[in-house]
Amino acid sequence: MKLSVIFRTSCICLIAFFWIACEKGDEESVKSKAPLHDYWISARLNNKDAGTTSTATGILKGSYSESSKEFSYAITFDSVTAQTVELCKGARGVNGSRVIKFSPNDGELYKSPLKGKFTATALQQRDLVKGLWYILLTSKEYKAGEIRGQITLKQKQ
Repeated sequence: MKLSVIFRTSCICLIAFFWIACEKGDEESVKSKAPLHDYWISARLNNKDAGTTSTATGILKGSYSESSKEFSYAITFDSVTAQTVELCKGARGVNGSRVIKFSPNDGELYKSPLKGKFTATALQQRDLVKGLWYILLTSKEYKAGEIRGQITLKQKQ
């Protein structure tokens, strides 16, 4: 009889243990976060997307880290006296809105190469990764933009 009580108690404890162990966890604890990536960024600036007849050209090279949200850049350009250098939000071929106006690096002038870094917001990061950013250089001759280049990302290995 004593053995029967111990056996029943053991069975009940085992059933309870497996019942609790098999319960679904809170969905928040089950979800995993997407991995964070680092990217090489680049853009070729020319008159094509800007819709001008300018012979100016430029290149943006840099990197972006999703974990630190740091955007590092070096923009080189020639055959243009830039009045502004801006990072804008917009799809290829679509005029967008300014995200950042870069500061001049030679007094009040922009001199090639233009280098720097900044920390992006979560919304800016989303737009960048979606391919919605471009670089725009304006001049006295082309106030709406002389050359432009859509930013592309390549994941670092």
